[in-house]
Amino acid sequence: MYASLSGSLPFDKKTKAETIRETIEELLYFDLPVWDNISLQCKELIYRMLNKDPLTRYTLAQVAQHQFFDSVRHLDESPSPP
Repeated sequence: MYASLSGSLPFDKKTKAETIRETIEELLYFDLPVWDNISLQCKELIYRMLNKDPLTRYTLAQVAQHQFFDSVRHLDESPSPP
C-alpha cells in the first residue's frame, strides 16, 4: 500500500544491511511530497500495518475494518449512475 501510493518503499537504503536495519529500528515517516495529498486515515492505517511490534501490528481483519475503507464501502452502496 505504501509503495502503491508513493512509488517508493518505506525503508529503502543503498545496501541490504542498511535497509534491514532501518526496517527493524527506524520509525516510518511520510516525508515525501506525495504524502501531502494522502489522507491522515490512510497514513494511520499504513503506520499500523508496518508497526514493528507484532503484538500490536494490525491483523488483516483489523485492516479490513479500518475507517479508511469506510468511504470505499460507502461507494459500493451508492446507486449506479443511469
